Amino acid sequence: MNDTENLKDSEEKKEQEKPTNKPQGQNLLETLGLTTKDQEEIEKKLFLVKYFDLISEQTFNLIYKNKFFEKYTKEFSQRVETLGDYREEDKILKIGFEEKKIIEILYRLKERAEKIAADNGVSKPIEKRLQKLNLAIIIPIFGITIALMILQYAIAIDLMIFTFPLLCVGCFAPNIIKGSLMRKMYNFQEEHKNELYTENREDLVVLKGYINEILENIRASLLEKKVPLQIIKFQLLSGDYASIQVIKQQVMRGMIGQKQNLVCFEYPQGMEPFPIPEQLQQKYPIPGQKKVEKREKNFVLLSELKTKDGKIESFTPYLKEPLADRINEMLNNCDFTESPKKIENIFLNYSTEMPIYCTCGKITEIQNAQICNWKNMFEFYLFVGKPCSCGETIYALSLMDENAEIPEELNDIFTT
Repeated sequence: MNDTENLKDSEEKKEQEKPTNKPQGQNLLETLGLTTKDQEEIEKKLFLVKYFDLISEQTFNLIYKNKFFEKYTKEFSQRVETLGDYREEDKILKIGFEEKKIIEILYRLKERAEKIAADNGVSKPIEKRLQKLNLAIIIPIFGITIALMILQYAIAIDLMIFTFPLLCVGCFAPNIIKGSLMRKMYNFQEEHKNELYTENREDLVVLKGYINEILENIRASLLEKKVPLQIIKFQLLSGDYASIQVIKQQVMRGMIGQKQNLVCFEYPQGMEPFPIPEQLQQKYPIPGQKKVEKREKNFVLLSELKTKDGKIESFTPYLKEPLADRINEMLNNCDFTESPKKIENIFLNYSTEMPIYCTCGKITEIQNAQICNWKNMFEFYLFVGKPCSCGETIYALSLMDENAEIPEELNDIFTT
């Protein structure tokens, strides 16, 4: 009887100690005092801002894409229609969308851009031109390759000297063609952007003004709830809007010569920034300041790592407190982004059987996972533990893949 009771008590204790991981988005909302409804409203408005900014800055990239354009103009109208009516500012946004005839402006921008393109010999979207050119090259190449392979078996002569170069051309030609067309399109845009702006000046002023109104609306809502503005970061092509400040400029992937801005909201003149909650200070540093002001010490390395399909299957925690200064220095040279994966989708078996322990001996509940980018050379995980009842916080470092190549400067941190 005593053995049964002891077993039952042991199981109950394990169940109590088993960490319960909340979704990272939920943790962030709770920390900031935002509701799910608040988040949805902000996302709707930022969606409008990003696409209106895209259309106003890269109108030529949207020419002849009728289905895409129709789909998104309907989406714009639906999102504006579903904005909440509980704030007077949102009602003003909805009225402004109709009175300024934003959808009509978007169509006029597209039509005028298409007219300029047609007058200069561009009559199809770049994607269709790329598709046709690729087919015109790849089909004959692979046809000849197949014919050579059949001929090789028929006459019993090795024709690989001809076949291999053809296959290489078939593999590299699409990228070469794409690069050439992208450069031509970029040059075309640069040559005619002033003409496009001149013809659409009034419409662009109205559209940019409406973007400013949405941004100001979002900022006012965040300020009402005392949300630190510096943690709300997003990307825009233009950095010339009144309510934002540019953090850094980045080259757009796959877009020759085109850049985008990483931005956050700017506090009104004379207003002191709201303090960032302590558990978010490392993740959301104030623009222009170092990322890690507090010198942490409770670092653990997940060593003897085994991964499977991008998930951590097993590990052995190894205390790295003696290297705390080196690790803090490394983190100061990292860019942080929240992992898109939930904790349970990163760890296959995080439990009482395979935990990370606090210095006091209790199991650490992982609060969130960060992807750290060190000098754009090396990426790794930083798992942040929920502050323990003993007052300590555990930070666990881990490779994203057991076979990842570690930079020589970080060997002492990521090896045991």
